[in-house]
Amino acid sequence: MGKDKPTYQELEHRISELEHEICELKLGQSTCNTEQLEDALLESEVKLDVAIENMNDAVFISDKDGRFINFNKAFAIFHKFKDKESCAKTLQEYPLFLDVYMSNGELASLDRWAVSRALKGEQCSNAEYTLKRKDTGETWIGSYNFAPIRDKRGEIIGSVVTGRDITEQKRIEKELIWAKERAERKEQDLLEKNGKYEAVNEELRQTNQELFNINEELNRSNERFDKIFRANPVAMIITRASDGVIIDINDSYNKILGYGREIIGKTTTDINIINDKKERDDIIEKLQREGRVLNYETKINTRTNGKIHAIFSIEIIQVNNEQCILSVFNDITLLKQIQEEQIADKILLNEKNIEIELQNEEYKQINKELTFAKNQAEESYDLLITITNNIPAYIAAVDINTLEYTFVNHKFIESFRKTREEIVGSHISKIIGQQNYEFALTYIIEVRQGKCT
Repeated sequence: MGKDKPTYQELEHRISELEHEICELKLGQSTCNTEQLEDALLESEVKLDVAIENMNDAVFISDKDGRFINFNKAFAIFHKFKDKESCAKTLQEYPLFLDVYMSNGELASLDRWAVSRALKGEQCSNAEYTLKRKDTGETWIGSYNFAPIRDKRGEIIGSVVTGRDITEQKRIEKELIWAKERAERKEQDLLEKNGKYEAVNEELRQTNQELFNINEELNRSNERFDKIFRANPVAMIITRASDGVIIDINDSYNKILGYGREIIGKTTTDINIINDKKERDDIIEKLQREGRVLNYETKINTRTNGKIHAIFSIEIIQVNNEQCILSVFNDITLLKQIQEEQIADKILLNEKNIEIELQNEEYKQINKELTFAKNQAEESYDLLITITNNIPAYIAAVDINTLEYTFVNHKFIESFRKTREEIVGSHISKIIGQQNYEFALTYIIEVRQGKCT
């Protein structure tokens, strides 16, 4: 194998040495004869040409008047020439077909170009210019290193300039800046949530891993979906959107509808879970219009030709980069039965409420009549009290069972010299005395026996 190309720094150093050497030889030395000078000069120029041509960067050397005395093939490629022979040979020719802009976007005059700055004695590394060919409109970004070439007396006798196309590098830098900004936003979110700071450079180092991480996450997501799909207690089926072919079902689909994995490869029309074609068409039209169907209630057929009440939803998903339809069925047959029972109970309850309301109306009427009778009785009682209090005879009412006074008139109260409160509720023996009580007892017994009133 051949030797590796020298590094940019090594070649740049070597070019500088060779250029000084050539300049010294061109100036001539009294100690050397003409033939020796010519041989040495030729050898140095050959070395210089080889060194320059071995560089990937554009290299061009000028004399003090801006004439390019040497440049490599990369120079022609860098400046968008067909080949070296078609390159302009003097600095003054380039503004005719080339615009040069500073890094801030300002159009650079010729005296601010890299060669001009080097010929004025300026030395610089990584100076950025944007170049634009006037004839083709092609634009690119160059990074320049330049320095003056001086003789032994320190006088400037030329310039050496290298240029590198960094357009792609700048594009990558912009992408890195965008990635950095995104990383910083993510970092800020983490700071707000966790109160911690993570280095932005670490986020940038992970940028190249993003695609891998996304694929890993996609794999994990698919794995999670598969687990949820398999273990879900509701029936789930995945069909291909293009032709309706069933590509997968879960165990609950088998338990609820009775269909096993033998239906994979068939269409939903083949198994005919919804009889009504118009209803099927309405569902498809809604899916196409809205992109999903949510909580659609219907009756569906089971494998045993039975029917169940179901509520189902349909979502469009991607499976292995293919558009598919995920249908989720939930058996609500028991719920519907409960609802129907609740409706029947509600109807019965309403009937009972109506019956109770009618009874309440009857009770209200009876209560109204009783209240009226009570009021009449109270009025009659008050009238009776008024009458008895005005009769000049002894009148008293006694409870036949307890033999306690329940009513006495004024004449009775006056005769015994007691208050109404002292008499009413007292046993008759305490008021009329024991002798009178024994006399009255015979009469009371007859009343109890119904012999007299």
